[in-house]
Amino acid sequence: MAGWSGGTCLGHVAVIVDETEQRSADEALRESEERFRQFAEHTPAVVYLAEPRTGSMLFISPAYDRIWGRSSASLYASPWSFLDAVQRRSTRALRQVSVDALSLGLTSLQIAARAEVRVAQAAVVSAQRALTAARRTAEQANEVLRITTVVFEVGAATNIEVIDAQRSALDAETVATQTENTWRQARLELLVALGRFPR
Repeated sequence: MAGWSGGTCLGHVAVIVDETEQRSADEALRESEERFRQFAEHTPAVVYLAEPRTGSMLFISPAYDRIWGRSSASLYASPWSFLDAVQRRSTRALRQVSVDALSLGLTSLQIAARAEVRVAQAAVVSAQRALTAARRTAEQANEVLRITTVVFEVGAATNIEVIDAQRSALDAETVATQTENTWRQARLELLVALGRFPR
């Protein structure tokens, strides 16, 4: 925002927030999910994701219907129903393989959680930098207002110049407040990623 008086620029306030890291992380996540979806939908093997604690199915690839001759819906409804088609002697080994797969899934989730924490930490650092810059800009705008007010009181500035300085200072304070809210949101998202605050 710039303040003008009689064709002369009195000052300029600008705030720039770099969202490159967050956008890169979001794009990487989208690409990873798309690669997984493509793999899962086109692989000839059954691919599934299950919730580690309960064993409930989160995703089952289309190959399940063809290989097991059962619908994916039946597996969502009853996660262990595929064992009905397996001979009893294989049940124990299959359950162990499933438990191992769930453990591997849990490990994958833990790795993803650590990545989420790193992204959240980077967002907090970025928001902190933006907040520092916004506060500095607000302080400078308030200093310009103070000087403009003193100059007005001695008769060397117009009332319009004081009003422009007040508006610039208010705008800078508003940006600083919005930036602080962004910083607080980033900190909250970090706490969520760390598991210290519920989603």
